[in-house]
Amino acid sequence: SSCYLSMYPKTLRSRVSGYLVLDGLDIDNFEVLGDFVNVEGLQCQSCGIKSLDGIQRMTKLKSLEADQGNSYSDLNPLRGLNLKNLNMQFTEVTDISPLIDVPSLEWIDLSALKIKDLSPLLQLPNFKGVILPDGQEFTLSELKAFLKQKIGRHSLKTKIQDTINFDLNENWYLWPFDAADDFFSAVEEGMILNDSTAFQKQNPEEPESRIIISNFVGLCRNLSAAEYYPVALDPATLIDKIDEHSWFASEVKVLKPINVWDLLRYSFHNIFVGTINFSGQNTFPDKIQLPTVVYGDLIFNWNQLPLKLSLPTKVKGELRFESCDIPDNLRLPYEVDKIVFFKCSFKQSIRTDFKFAPEITVDECNFPEKFTFPDTPIKHLAFHNMSIQVGLEFPESFTGTLHFMECEFSEGVQLPATLNGRLEIKHPHIQHKLKLPSKGEYTFEISGVQDLPYYDIPDPVKDKVKIDEDDLPF
Repeated sequence: SSCYLSMYPKTLRSRVSGYLVLDGLDIDNFEVLGDFVNVEGLQCQSCGIKSLDGIQRMTKLKSLEADQGNSYSDLNPLRGLNLKNLNMQFTEVTDISPLIDVPSLEWIDLSALKIKDLSPLLQLPNFKGVILPDGQEFTLSELKAFLKQKIGRHSLKTKIQDTINFDLNENWYLWPFDAADDFFSAVEEGMILNDSTAFQKQNPEEPESRIIISNFVGLCRNLSAAEYYPVALDPATLIDKIDEHSWFASEVKVLKPINVWDLLRYSFHNIFVGTINFSGQNTFPDKIQLPTVVYGDLIFNWNQLPLKLSLPTKVKGELRFESCDIPDNLRLPYEVDKIVFFKCSFKQSIRTDFKFAPEITVDECNFPEKFTFPDTPIKHLAFHNMSIQVGLEFPESFTGTLHFMECEFSEGVQLPATLNGRLEIKHPHIQHKLKLPSKGEYTFEISGVQDLPYYDIPDPVKDKVKIDEDDLPF
């Protein structure tokens, strides 16, 4: 069981590198492996893993074999890792879209998985090959040919009028034929799409194509286009379900395109259930009206955000900013489960007053000379791979976990004066004395130190601070 791992000396865990085999150990999730930060290969078959949470801390990981005997389904914790090889056969994974954010991936094993959409693999810049759910092994070029052939001979047998769970009165939109196709330039209003003619201008050598339609909620999972084409459907059209929001269709009539921002303005209401992902939208309008409440994730990825961005007041999921310039005086939602800033730049401090304490992760971000974190409840505040400067001001009092991973601390950095909870410093670069909180009651853990660290436990809390020193040079 995981107790075997807990018995391994903490002072040695960060020194473990190379390949780690844990087959048969009951570890449930990866939190117990958080201190093994230098492991490059991990094999854990039949470990009963239900969640990949915690694997984010294993930043050196290149190969992961977490396949049969595990029941996890969510791949989101893998986002941002530098994995090259991934084996997850015989698990509960059905959606591989989070792997788009693992651009280093080269090989993947999907044996026996129930996955319908393999197109995310085509968006991986270093991808070389895959074992498909049916056991076939393909290189990238073979996979492209296979998908086009499979799409061409897709069998549609059920008419819309005979399908109980298809709403013909709902608004339906054309989805790209293929992840690599610039299909919009080949589609025109009034076209009847029932074969390859709609995109032969771009792909004259391809005799077949697919037609996918999606409702508005489905479109919101990847809002990357400047405009979308509504379609008209005949009750006798043959269809086949892909997921709850999208279908294959045998024939559609293309209607007048609608600008993405007009579409959102007409379609968003106060409450939205689903994921909203703005991926690669270079230009936002000065004002964009988002729903007041989002039950799902809200993602801004490679966006040129407007100067004033009004976020929902409630996000029951993850609010994520990737490679964005954060607008001035951004006010975060009053209620949100988790917030992630990845490779973002800030010009001013952010504002908020959380109703419930969320988790906040700041990874590889740039702050101005003076930046103040809001004095509001935060359950877990984490900084990864960045410089902690003097001008970074923390709340005077902090209750929760304050976590630093591979951060460089400038001389004179002021941590919160009062801390109740936990302070974690992993693989830091500390050249000067670091003054710890002088009030409160907390656990201080420091590990993976390369240079001799200096820290000062103030007298008022010396008897209250539990120090857990791992892998220190003294």
